[in-house]
Amino acid sequence: MSDMNSTVEEIKIQRGQFVLVLGKSAAGKTTFIKSLYKKYLAEGVKAGYVMQNFDEQIVTDKVWHELCFALENLGTDRLTMQRRVAEVCSYFGISSWLKKDTALLSGGQKQLLNLASVMATTPDVLLLDEPTSQLDPIAAQNFLSTVKKLNTDFGITVIMSEHRIEELFALSDRILFFESQKIALDVSPSDFVTHTQYSAFFPVKYRSAPVANASDADSGFGGADKRAFDERGDSANAVICRNLSFRYGPKEEEVLSDLNIAIRRGEIFAGVGANGSGKSTFLKLLCGLKKPTAGKIKIAKDASIFLLPQNVKNIFTCRTVRDELMECGWDGVTGNPTSENNFLIDSDLLDRHPYDISGGEMQKLALQKILLKKPDIILLDEPTKALDNAFKIEFASILKKLAASGITIILVCHDLDFCEMVADRVSLFFEGQLVGTAGAEEFFAGNNFYTTAKNKLLRKQGSSVFKGDERGEVLK
Repeated sequence: MSDMNSTVEEIKIQRGQFVLVLGKSAAGKTTFIKSLYKKYLAEGVKAGYVMQNFDEQIVTDKVWHELCFALENLGTDRLTMQRRVAEVCSYFGISSWLKKDTALLSGGQKQLLNLASVMATTPDVLLLDEPTSQLDPIAAQNFLSTVKKLNTDFGITVIMSEHRIEELFALSDRILFFESQKIALDVSPSDFVTHTQYSAFFPVKYRSAPVANASDADSGFGGADKRAFDERGDSANAVICRNLSFRYGPKEEEVLSDLNIAIRRGEIFAGVGANGSGKSTFLKLLCGLKKPTAGKIKIAKDASIFLLPQNVKNIFTCRTVRDELMECGWDGVTGNPTSENNFLIDSDLLDRHPYDISGGEMQKLALQKILLKKPDIILLDEPTKALDNAFKIEFASILKKLAASGITIILVCHDLDFCEMVADRVSLFFEGQLVGTAGAEEFFAGNNFYTTAKNKLLRKQGSSVFKGDERGEVLK
């Protein structure tokens, strides 16, 4: 921590800069953002901060009250408060939520609310810790455009930690790359891409090269996985949903409406869609946390089903990481970070409190707990949140091995590149149903907005395929 304190004291960030903070999980990004925020407050700088965990930042029961809360604490007069709330509602497109209960918002909606609440205080410096990690691709792009506009038009200094860099790379003036709690690089974006040892953090166009025709890519994107899936085509279904509907209250609109889907044993199935489209609700229905208002869910006989929730802190109950694992059946000996039995936890973390490790390490711990239970069906809600690109590749490999062993994996995710890399089939949540279901490659290639960075680049370059195993290359 002393190294981080000296880093914060020494760093000089000019007014109006847009600074992107990169690095692997647990490299020190969140600690840096928090420390910098405390420094600014101590110096009297008007700073706003958006936390990594959206639930920890919401303190009231209604959206309108949450938007007013910080302004009330600052002693803002009523007329100014009304004007500020109206402005941020228009900026972020959240006017229709104003009278909603905060508890009924989706994870992505809660994060948008936190961002809007901070902007209502008109900060001079905006510090954001992975603000788009749970926003759908369109909402994320709109939000980042708004932040850049604030940065450009009003000179607000933006310091943002993110694993999602495709859009941010072009918006940033400066990149701080962290390793082992220290700044390893402090460079411009154009200089950053010359440091090839960090290529996992480059935008796609700096990592892959298009090829001229499909025959050059026969062993490329999805080939092996597609064949493996075809061989499983006659296997029994793990999950069947028939005319599934759900609403949170008798007067509320239906979140899901006559949804039908069959998911096969050993399949990796991904659902994507806008914030509030019912993705998390769908998983809660599958595991029994919520009951359908109509329709049926059939789960394979004797199948055990486990959910990795959006907020992984909800499944931590012990004082140490070691106790969390032993509670799930770990013997305290078997497994190490490099073993072949999918043990994900660094031994240095075993005696720390689960709340005191990084967001990425929390995700790994939650996943490890589920794997120790040896489930038949795994439900993953935003599983790549807070994970760096290097671990996403490892994570994808783990999921593919689990699926090959017959475990069914159902994930909902805003990380479209990861979905294309790992899923057998993908569906879009729309109007309470799953639509457009197709193989991952076909699904993303056919979309204009819900598509991957690779496909966007291909369209610009007039090519339709990539060299190599793109499911790995797109993240390498």
